[in-house]
Amino acid sequence: MKIGCLGTGTFGQNHVRVLRADLPQLEIAAIFDTNEPNLNTTAQLAPSAKVCRSVDELLSAGIDAVIISTPGFLHADQTAQCLKAGKHVLVEKPVMTTRQGCREMLALAEKHPAQIVLVNHELRYADYFRKLKQIVASGELGEIQLVWCKSFRGPFLKKVNNWIQDARYSGGSLLDMNSHHFDLMNWWVESKPTRVAGFGGNDVVRVVNNAHEVLDHASVSFEYERRSGNGRDGLERRGADEDEPVGDSPVETGKRNRGSDRASPPASARYARRAGGIC
Repeated sequence: MKIGCLGTGTFGQNHVRVLRADLPQLEIAAIFDTNEPNLNTTAQLAPSAKVCRSVDELLSAGIDAVIISTPGFLHADQTAQCLKAGKHVLVEKPVMTTRQGCREMLALAEKHPAQIVLVNHELRYADYFRKLKQIVASGELGEIQLVWCKSFRGPFLKKVNNWIQDARYSGGSLLDMNSHHFDLMNWWVESKPTRVAGFGGNDVVRVVNNAHEVLDHASVSFEYERRSGNGRDGLERRGADEDEPVGDSPVETGKRNRGSDRASPPASARYARRAGGIC
């Protein structure tokens, strides 16, 4: 299978490293980014890949699938281009940065049933979180009543033009980072939220210095549709500072887990051939 990499920033480069190190049967055939330094760095990581100057050139490079590692607000338009060209898509989270954008992504996946569309919630494949899934599914903990997570973060890693700090292009930590945690919780309890409440603000972290700074703190609670006989099931509460991690607590299910290991997801799982639609 020949892979095209659309977006060659930090995550795009990580994908290239994983493909080369762990999945040599896959060929990195083409790469594209509008940022010349990132594109040049990735060209050194994948010297046999064609360096493209547009998305159209990438899609015309004889590839079978595209890994999209661009800011979330671009995902729907770029996924549409790739699917229209007959390519499978692995796209970084978040799905999109707006509710309408997420609906567009779902509609695209449904419109192109012959192609795989997979959102890269890779923590589902990490041994630590898979083990928690097994414990919950086994019934060892009983009926889960509460899932809770907290994270405290310093500033985001530097991005091109600081797009990740600008709410016009980023959902801040709740979308660009904590979407992992929301996905894990939904997966563990096998349910979807029916009620959500949250609040937050921007009081400390100033990077783009305009009216569009993302939140630097937030707290979110939600209630799941499934209920146990004794009350509400799966009420999740969390507080987040909106920046790159200095430390995350493990998610708690009644007891504090003092472990801190987070295994990297197996490459074969991260690049699964079959996904059953958007995760």
